[in-house]
Amino acid sequence: MMYMVRNLWPWMGLLITLFVSSLSTYVAGAAPRERNQVFARLDQSRVYGQTFMVEYDQLAAIRVLLFPPREPLDDLVTLRLHYPDDNLPDLAYVTLPVQSIASNGMTTFTFDPVRLQPVSDRSNLTLQFTIEAPTLAIGNGITVIGGPDTYAAGQLFINGKPDQGADLAFQPLYRMRWFDRILPISRMADGKPGMLGWPPFYALLVYAYGYILFRVIVRMWQTVR
Repeated sequence: MMYMVRNLWPWMGLLITLFVSSLSTYVAGAAPRERNQVFARLDQSRVYGQTFMVEYDQLAAIRVLLFPPREPLDDLVTLRLHYPDDNLPDLAYVTLPVQSIASNGMTTFTFDPVRLQPVSDRSNLTLQFTIEAPTLAIGNGITVIGGPDTYAAGQLFINGKPDQGADLAFQPLYRMRWFDRILPISRMADGKPGMLGWPPFYALLVYAYGYILFRVIVRMWQTVR
């Protein structure tokens, strides 16, 4: 029985390493500290935008504090993620029914994680999101919440014009593997072909190296004794 357990535990360790390195979670990025201003309505006459600095490798969602109109509507609200130079293609495009806007918290616009290349040039990278509802009638729009300028890394835009004294109430969300807290396997795999582009491969590689090193040390100890 002990012999069987001794032969199985390396494989169990490998499976545990594979499982843990495959798990992912969402990490909140920096955001404005105050959310106490009503900017007016988001409707066909207004478009709101906000720039922000990218902090991690995989941007997966933007949360925005909005309040729905009093009456249920079939119109749509759209969030576009793009570079501040709006002549470039959108990085993400999310459309939600106005009825799905949260009435007591932030509304989350989720998209496929955006991998920004090259990762080495990500520092000081600024992106912008724009929210619009082009079919909403004036006077029956979405309430947009913000606050004073407490987010130094970004800027608010209303109808394309900068507002120096305020920020939207927002928060970026990034997808991160749990194992990245131990070893940056996602960054190590970023942009590489085939197996080298699979993040758990690097966790398994470290596990295999550790196991071989452990076996060598055990053999040396047994020899000395």
